[in-house]
Parts: sequence; C-alpha cells; structure tokens
Amino acid sequence: MKQSRAARSAWVIPAWMFVLALFLSAFVIAAASFVLETEKQVALLSTLAIVVICLTPQFRQKLRTKSSIFFYLISAYLVYAGLSTLYGYAPKLALSEYSRLLAAYAVFLAAYSFTAPETMPQTVSVLCGGITFLSVIHLDAASWGIFGHKLMGLFQALTGGYLPDEAGLITYGYNTSANRLSGLFGNSNTMACMCAIGIFLGVYLLVRFEGFKRIWPCAVLIINSVTFLLSVSLGATASLGLTILLIIFFLHGAKNRLAFIFIVLETFVVAGVVSVLSIPHLGTPTGTGGFLVWVFCLLGIGLLFLVDRLVRTRLVDALCRHIKTLCIGSAVLLVLMVCATIIAFTQTTPVILEGNTVLYKRFPASSGNCEITLQVEGSTHLRINSSTQREILLETSTVLWEDTYDGVVTVELPEDVVELQLFIWPEDYGTITVTDISYVNGENQGCLAAGYRWIPDEVLQRLQSLTTNHSAMQRFVFMKDGLKLWMQSPIFGRGLGGFENGITSVQNFFYETKYAHNHYIQLLSDLGIVGLATFVAILVFGFKGIWWLRRKEDTMGLMAALMGVLLMFAIHGAIELSPSVAEVSIFTFGSFGLIASIALPLPIKEDSKGT
Repeated sequence: MKQSRAARSAWVIPAWMFVLALFLSAFVIAAASFVLETEKQVALLSTLAIVVICLTPQFRQKLRTKSSIFFYLISAYLVYAGLSTLYGYAPKLALSEYSRLLAAYAVFLAAYSFTAPETMPQTVSVLCGGITFLSVIHLDAASWGIFGHKLMGLFQALTGGYLPDEAGLITYGYNTSANRLSGLFGNSNTMACMCAIGIFLGVYLLVRFEGFKRIWPCAVLIINSVTFLLSVSLGATASLGLTILLIIFFLHGAKNRLAFIFIVLETFVVAGVVSVLSIPHLGTPTGTGGFLVWVFCLLGIGLLFLVDRLVRTRLVDALCRHIKTLCIGSAVLLVLMVCATIIAFTQTTPVILEGNTVLYKRFPASSGNCEITLQVEGSTHLRINSSTQREILLETSTVLWEDTYDGVVTVELPEDVVELQLFIWPEDYGTITVTDISYVNGENQGCLAAGYRWIPDEVLQRLQSLTTNHSAMQRFVFMKDGLKLWMQSPIFGRGLGGFENGITSVQNFFYETKYAHNHYIQLLSDLGIVGLATFVAILVFGFKGIWWLRRKEDTMGLMAALMGVLLMFAIHGAIELSPSVAEVSIFTFGSFGLIASIALPLPIKEDSKGT
C-alpha cells in the first residue's frame, strides 16, 4: 500500500520545494520593486542570508573542495561593486543597484553551498518553480484575473511599488497599445529573458526525470514558453535563437544534439499553438473567457508530456541510425522553409477598411520630392507624416499632408528625414479597399502591399520598421552617451548608479532612462574597465566550468541548461537592461551557483588541505 501511494505521488513536487519556490519568487518581487525603503530591507535580508550561509558547514566544505576561479570572480565582483558605492556620484542610486546584486549573490551562495550532484534536480526545480510562479502571475493578470491582479495589489501595498499604469495602457498585465504581455514588472523584454532562463532549466528537468515526473518539467516549459512568446520581444527572441544555435554547436554527439533540438521544437510548436489560441482572451476582465488561457495551457502541458514520452526517444534513436537520411531531410526542410518564406512575401491581398479602421504603413525616405500613389477603391482619407532621427527618438512626427485622396500626392521631405508614415482610412466612416501603395523618392522607388495573406499585420509593421525602429535608435543613443560617461572615469567608473545619475550631463536632448540598455557599456560607465573585465572573466570561466560536461552522456541536459542561461545572459545583456534587474539577475546568479558547484576546483597542495 505504501509503495502504491509513493508511486502515485512520484510526480508531485515535494512541499518544501514548493514553499522555497514561492519564497524565492516573493523575494524577487520585493527586490524588483524600485522602492528605496523596500530595497534597504532586501539588502539587509540578503546580507543576513549571506552571513548565515557562510557560517554553515556545507559552505565551508564546498570552499575546501569546490573553490573554483569562477566562484572567486563572482565574489570579487560583489566586493568591487560594493566598494564603488563609497566613491559613487549617487549614494542612493548605488544602494538601489547594490541591493539587487546582494540579493542575487545570496541566491548564488545558497545554490552553490547546498547543491550536490544528487540534489541538482531539486535546486533546479526550486529555481524553475520561482520563475514559473511569476509567469503564472503574469498570465493570470493578463487573462482570467482570478488572483494575478490581486497579488499585484498585495505587493503594491507591501512594497510601495507596482503602481497601475496611469495612462491605462496596461490592463490586467497586458499592454493594450502594443498588443503584448507586459507582466508584473511592466517590462516585456526583461520578463522574456527571465522566462528563457526557466525554459533552459526546464530542458534539464525533462531530460533528468522519468515517467510521470515529466509532468512538472512539461508545465515549466509550456507556461514559460507561452509567457515568452506572448511578450513579443524581438531582442529576447533573437537572443534565444542565437543561444539555441550555439548550444547545438557546442553539444557533443549527434544523439545529444538531436535530443535537444527535438525538445526545443516540440516545446515551441505546442507553446506556439497555445499562444495563438490565447491571444483573443488577453487583456480582458474576469468572466469574459480569460479562463480559456489556462484551459489551453493545461492541454498544452498534457500534449507536450505525451509527445515527449511517446515520440522523442524513439525518434531520436531512429534518426541516429540514419544520419545520412537526416542530413538530406534537413536540407530539404531548409529549402521548403525558404520557399515558404518567399511564397509568404509574394502572396499579397487587398485590405478592406470599415468605419474608423486605419491602415498604417512606414518606409525609409530621404530628402527631396516624394510621390505617393494609392491603388484604392472608395472615398479615402490620407495623412502623410515624416520623422527625423530626433523625432523618432522623441516619439513625434511632422504632418506633411492630410486630405481626401484624389490622385498622386507629391510632398517635399525635410533635409534630415529618415522615415515616412502613411495613415489611410475611409471618409465618413465608409468602406474602402486598399490594394497597394507605390512611392517614388528621388532614385528610390518601391511598392508596399496593403496586406499579405500569410503574414499578420503586426509582424509586417515590425519588419517594415527595422531600419527606423524607435527602440533600436534609442538604444544606440543610450550606448553612445554611456561611452561619454565612461570617458569621465575610464578605470574605476562612476560607481553603481553612475549612468542614471550622469546621463543628463552628456545627452544632446533630454530623455529619461535608468540604464544604457547594454550591460557592457553600463559596466564601463559604472565600474570602469576593472568592472567590465571582471564581468567578462565571469562569463569566460563560467563557460569553462560547464565545458567539462560536454563528453558526459548523462549530463547533456545539465550542460544545455547551464550554457543556455549563461549565453542568454551574455547575449541579451548586449541589447537590453536585463542583467541589471532583479527578475533576471537573481535567477541567473542562482544558475551560476550551480555552475560553481560543478566547476572543476582549483588545485590544492597536499600540505594546504584543511586550512
């Protein structure tokens, strides 16, 4: 009877792991509040946790037997960042930044000290549980709202942060102006990076667990993948794609590569279907179908469990026996994907606009005359706006022409124009059919299809604006000004918070930002060359600490997971502020603790053992 009960509950998460995951997620929410009083409390709690952990026999044992260069580099990074608060230009901002670093280091020490090879799945499950619980809050707040927005209100009362959006653009965790999940922290990009960490750690659990225990990693993978996809973060998606390609390259053996590829494919195919089905039910109040998001997620978890259990192992083994056929099939698949992409961009379709519906198009432009021609049926209103680089950065534009369309429209573009925007809608709330838009701008001419049969309009607009994207342009300005600040104190930097404190002194026009949206330039500004060199060394020796797992068959999942976290942290940090925020840094440093616990230790002389 006891054995039967144990077998039935074998897939259930132990209560202590569930409690630790909830505590970890609450700790992250407190650390990410950006409220000074709460950050002081987080710093105090983190310091006490660090002291207590350092007094435990587990930590002392690890320090004697598993003290690697990677461990000492992270510790040195913490100490040096702390010293920078003494000479920093902005003590309060320095404390704010250092509180998150202390919180991340406390989780790092806990993972390092209390993780052994046999307890690795438990530690990974706690980290995954914390990320997944936050993803659940994000999804629920944006859909059903049965507890997500209530928890947001609770943390607002406890921390003083997480105030609702005054403009009303973020409703139940969903950004209605951008049609994307905004989440509890109000930043889709950093939330996506956090979810990517959960996805990579979930891969390890899926490889490590057997039988019904795989339900837990399937839940981790689906919930975090759906949250990731619904955040619609181009930077995070590009970083995740590059990270996956690098992992495939670094893994050893065809079987390991195929297993990893299949896990990624099955996860994102199922999560993609769940995301598409969930989109119509996001941003809605309680009782209007938001509960269907969780129905789709549960079905997705069950489907992933069945596919992984019944198909993955058999398919990977079969493909390993037919590598030549696999290579030919992959080449054929690549050709088919290229052909499908070409077909998608050639299958245009007219767009029917009714009432006050607006068709929005944008394209790069240069100074001089520009002729705009519409192929349209019905009484049409047209507005033509131009934007210079400065206007794009300030999110404004200049109206060049607006009237009822009655043939070719010629406008004179300003000297420093970089983009032209067209707004097309029916006159008097009628109905029009737009087929295409053509333009002639000096030597440049082109034709914009009104719509594409297989490409959503939101995706099309993002593709059309890649060269003049407001967010991308802003990042280049932030980085350029961050380098200006670095030149003021190139060796040791301006101290933590130095970028935020000094940005107004070097910018050509006023804008507000806390971070340079490039962690490497942020480090140069705040901690100088010394800080950047230490951080890069952490990444290098972290990679080295994982590399020895490469030829161990039974640790394929662990290598893929830890390398995924490390590479995602490094790559996404080059285009976003993610390494500086608590929801990313705490979980990343927790994963770094796992790397430190398995990294090859420094050689110790025989007469120094036990010192």
